[in-house]
Amino acid sequence: MKIPKIVRIGYQDVKVERETATFSKQTDCYGEYEHRKNQITIQSDLSNLDESNTLLHEILHGIVLKDGLKHE
Repeated sequence: MKIPKIVRIGYQDVKVERETATFSKQTDCYGEYEHRKNQITIQSDLSNLDESNTLLHEILHGIVLKDGLKHE
């Protein structure tokens, strides 16, 4: 699947990158949203379905954080 290099969340452009699973928290995750870096990182060897679901999931994390919503 071709994922965008940049997505807009609210008023900010967020960089989207792929990399091998070397996230800061060594848990079973496919992606990570890093607010301070303004970046979404997605594991590089995912199926198309997992990749698109992960991108959407991380975008939702960004929306929740930027709009001041609460995780419940």
